[in-house]
Amino acid sequence: MGGGRRTITGVLLVTGCMSLLAACGGRDTSSTPEAPHNAQFEIAQQSDVGLRNAFATFASRSDGKTSAIIELSVERTAEAADDVYAASINEGSCDALGNVTTAIGKATNGTNTLLIDKSYDDVVKPLEDGSSTIVILKDGGNDVAWCGATPATS
Repeated sequence: MGGGRRTITGVLLVTGCMSLLAACGGRDTSSTPEAPHNAQFEIAQQSDVGLRNAFATFASRSDGKTSAIIELSVERTAEAADDVYAASINEGSCDALGNVTTAIGKATNGTNTLLIDKSYDDVVKPLEDGSSTIVILKDGGNDVAWCGATPATS
């Protein structure tokens, strides 16, 4: 009979300690932030401006915005040294471009890190479902240098 009392006392003691930990700031996983998401896309070369296809990587941020990394490869010549390219997400496909829905920013030769003031889902979902595409133009021009949004594989 004495052993039964010790078991009940032990259970009560453990339960009380667990309640105390929860009340005093024990780990609460309900407010743990969600893991960041990212998506990578290959953007097909459409002109002789680039040396190869371009790439875009989008990543979610804890502040609700989206990071974008745009990688362009342009021949290093004196004429192209200061060239800037406007990157955007447009409705439609490369064959039938619609309106700009998201301005990604201005990029130059190499790797560019940009910030988009839209949520990750607002940026990536239209690319994933095929209703939009990524367009990169020489800044100030109308000629599409790169266009597309093919999910990239590592």
